[in-house]
Amino acid sequence: MSQHPVKLLALSGREQPVVLKIRRDGLWLYTEHGKEIQQLQYQHIVKWLPSNMRTKDPGADDCLDIQVETAQGKRDLRMRCQSEAAVHATISDIRATVQAIMSELDPQKAKQASPLKAGLSAAG
Repeated sequence: MSQHPVKLLALSGREQPVVLKIRRDGLWLYTEHGKEIQQLQYQHIVKWLPSNMRTKDPGADDCLDIQVETAQGKRDLRMRCQSEAAVHATISDIRATVQAIMSELDPQKAKQASPLKAGLSAAG
């Protein structure tokens, strides 16, 4: 498990400091004091990528976007990382975790392709 201090960004511009924990069972958001806020299971994550790579509503170089499929449709979460390098480190950690899970489930498929190519190619 790895963790990254980030700030959730609201459309209003408000920032909420949180800790993003990358675990085998999904991405977890915690308050700075350790209280669980939300779990994002991998099967509901559509993509992750640096915000500045978005074609619609691109963000700053130090931001990461995660798009989640919910019962109400797709929802975007934007997080401000400590730096542009921290965005790439977070993406690399997510990629490594997902790749390890895929390798366990189907080693041949894991070698052929990766899920969420936008986030993975951006991290490389």
